[in-house]
Amino acid sequence: MERALKSLVLIRAKHLAESVTTPMFIIDNDGNMIFFNEAAEVKVGRAFADVGQIPVAEWQEQFKVRELDDTPAPLESMPGWFQLQKERPGLGELMFTTFDGRDLRIAVCALPLFSGEDQFEGALVLFWEDGEG
Repeated sequence: MERALKSLVLIRAKHLAESVTTPMFIIDNDGNMIFFNEAAEVKVGRAFADVGQIPVAEWQEQFKVRELDDTPAPLESMPGWFQLQKERPGLGELMFTTFDGRDLRIAVCALPLFSGEDQFEGALVLFWEDGEG
């Protein structure tokens, strides 16, 4: 599923993600996780180079994404998916299991990326560990 970063907006988002210490994922306009930065690598327990791009159908399952009450999180409730469907920012909290087996409670902010007034390209998804729980 290796999809090249063909959009200038996604390329610039990747450069931003590579230059900051805030954990970030980049999701394309189909919902596929096409990149995560070094700070996210620390949180998820594996390097992006070892994982590669993750299709939308797989990343929810791979990370065992859950609501805060530990029930499976439907894709529609996830901030990143919400903003993909609505092309608007999304905020939320959820839990997921890292590649090395740790459970993390995180706060998420998903920001839509546009290359023109109405040309939706994908999303930048920032997350951080939530100290609650």
